[in-house]
Amino acid sequence: MIRKSVLTDNNIEYEEFYTPAEDYRLWARLMDVTHFYNIQETLVKYRWTGDNTSARLNAKTSEKHDNIQAQICDKHPFLRHQLINFRADRCFKFRLRLFSVIPLLKIKNNKIYLFEFIPILAIKWR
Repeated sequence: MIRKSVLTDNNIEYEEFYTPAEDYRLWARLMDVTHFYNIQETLVKYRWTGDNTSARLNAKTSEKHDNIQAQICDKHPFLRHQLINFRADRCFKFRLRLFSVIPLLKIKNNKIYLFEFIPILAIKWR
């Protein structure tokens, strides 16, 4: 959830060029203007089938994801190191991906990562 004013005040909207990864692009642009928080409650369940749009556009989504991730690293060079470390070490406790391709959240080593490589919250397990 996000306040509409954050989008309108910063002239941020969906960009058709990034379809089918336009959500990822939107969130990447929001990194510069707002904070993110992970609600602990499951709000959406996504059903994956071999014939849905996400499955059919998997290759295109992956291509757009790589493009957006490169833009994030160009704009925020300090994140490049974390991304490289993430790719080198695939050990994790939990991972949430959109359309099974676009990384959204990861929990690893008692930290929650946005887009799987931006640390946003440290946690303690009981």
